[in-house]
Amino acid sequence: MNTIAIFVVVYCSLVAVKGRERRVDVAEEIFDYRELVDTCYSCYSSHSWDDCYDKEERKSCEDECKLKKCNRCYKMYDKTNNLYRKGCTHEDDCDNAVRDLCKGADCEVFCCYGNRCNGASGITWSVVLVTMTAVISLFKQWF
Repeated sequence: MNTIAIFVVVYCSLVAVKGRERRVDVAEEIFDYRELVDTCYSCYSSHSWDDCYDKEERKSCEDECKLKKCNRCYKMYDKTNNLYRKGCTHEDDCDNAVRDLCKGADCEVFCCYGNRCNGASGITWSVVLVTMTAVISLFKQWF
């Protein structure tokens, strides 16, 4: 019976990770997340994501966005110039990412709502933790 419970917990965690974007959209209809972003992870590197993560800091969006109120965190990889960047931005910049964040370069942009939602490993660590808990429970059951 414990094995079934562990499987259900792991499965639900994986489904929750895959459904994160949809859940954010539903939550946005109930409560406006856009006004809650006041802190994002910020970094810049011309080498790699690992280098960017090593330099990562929590930044106040109020300090980072001087001219207009930031209400999104973003993570961006500029393929043209090989730049890795994270920080705060405004939803208009996310809606027009190629023009405003990429400055016309070939790049990938991920924008999100919520404080520090652009972290490197928040979802990854939750999946690892749940998986490790399941493995430990199975290990205890066998010995």
